[in-house]
Amino acid sequence: MKIGIIGAGQLGSRHLQGVKIAEETINIDVVDPSEESLRIAKQRYEEIPENNFLKKVCYLNSISQMSGELDLVIIATSSKNRLSVIKDLLSSKKVKNMILEKVLFQTKEEYYEAEKLFEKYAINVWVNCPRRMFSYYKNIKDSIQNDKIIFQVVGGDWGLGCNGIHFIDCLAYLSGQREITITTNGLDNKIHSSKREGYYEFSGTLTGKTERGDVLVLSSLEKMNEAPIVTILSGSNKFIIDEINRKMILSSTGNLEIQEIEVPFQSQLTGRIIKDLINNEIELTSYKESMELHLPFVKSLLEFYNDTTGEEGNSCPIT
Repeated sequence: MKIGIIGAGQLGSRHLQGVKIAEETINIDVVDPSEESLRIAKQRYEEIPENNFLKKVCYLNSISQMSGELDLVIIATSSKNRLSVIKDLLSSKKVKNMILEKVLFQTKEEYYEAEKLFEKYAINVWVNCPRRMFSYYKNIKDSIQNDKIIFQVVGGDWGLGCNGIHFIDCLAYLSGQREITITTNGLDNKIHSSKREGYYEFSGTLTGKTERGDVLVLSSLEKMNEAPIVTILSGSNKFIIDEINRKMILSSTGNLEIQEIEVPFQSQLTGRIIKDLINNEIELTSYKESMELHLPFVKSLLEFYNDTTGEEGNSCPIT
């Protein structure tokens, strides 16, 4: 099996660790123009113990150096240059499957352009919003069945622009609803610099509503150190999830239960994703569905960004 990872930064290097865990013989091409990023990726790869399945890793500086045919490519670059990376890749390599990191793209046009490319080259594409793979969210989905949901996340500076799509995707998974309207009037009237240069963040509360009436409330509170807590209300069920401390409180018809939950790291997930891909059982969000969820999110934040800064751009600077 041949796998490519483009972008060897924080997420890309964790994907690489996950590939090493996979119970498959794999040739891996890791691409990043930064020698420092490649060095760190190699160091992290070597932290993971060997298993019985042979892996060969090539650390490369350009897409042109990659293998001509690839079974899977994971694109873990920032949002700003992701489409250009995809174009470069598909113009010279044959790719069967692709996993994209989020936020996907910054402009509406890029989403549709990418969709046409994936159709043209007949590529299976998923987006790495992995909470659909977590056992406790699967159990919650089974518990709530078809009841409407109130999905709330409250915490301090947890990266609303960067991470909000994870929770929008989670609500879509639990509710089965793809059409969601996003409202920004609860956001703080300011823009924050992101820890990633050239990108920005938001604080305050973002709200949303699905077509059938499910409610989304995402609050990232400025200058607070509180870890985000997820609260899900549906019918007589209430779930309070603390992913940092790996605890979940369940309340149903007066009964209260505290459970320990498994919140896997990306390095623990990628090997499983490879296995699921081979078995045609992949659980990640398809590109088409994720595109439907991304577009109202990116559109609303772009409008808020322009209104707040006085700019008139068409690119939402989040990643």
